Amino acid sequence: MDDSAADVLRSLQIGENVSSRQAAALATRIGNYTAAQHFYEQELTDQPNDSVLAIEYAKLLFRECCWGKCSSYLADMIQRRSRNPADVDFTNDQHNFMLLLQKAAGIFSDGALRPALAQARDAREWLLENQYHDITGSKVSGLSIS
Repeated sequence: MDDSAADVLRSLQIGENVSSRQAAALATRIGNYTAAQHFYEQELTDQPNDSVLAIEYAKLLFRECCWGKCSSYLADMIQRRSRNPADVDFTNDQHNFMLLLQKAAGIFSDGALRPALAQARDAREWLLENQYHDITGSKVSGLSIS
């Protein structure tokens, strides 16, 4: 146990016999996210396929702006489930939540502006090639997306 994790336990005035899961929840509540991450990782070493623990850890990573780590962690969990559903037991709601959180973390991690601009340029080119007309029947011209 590192110093920050031990400090959390001392500050909460609880003994060393508390589980890592309980310590992670307590550390998260008091805002010591470094210690919470340590406790979650420790618990995940023992229980890597626990869906609730996985979600709580991913939420912590997302909250701490560790979007790349969150996205790759959830992608790995989702892929492990698809390969062997018996090993990683999620409900459909948990699976859907993990997918949404993984996609959101991916957007924050990779950024969404460049792909959005590329799609806008493609749409502009399609409109110009197909001589799209607006609702009044006038030809659309002068589209400018830089």
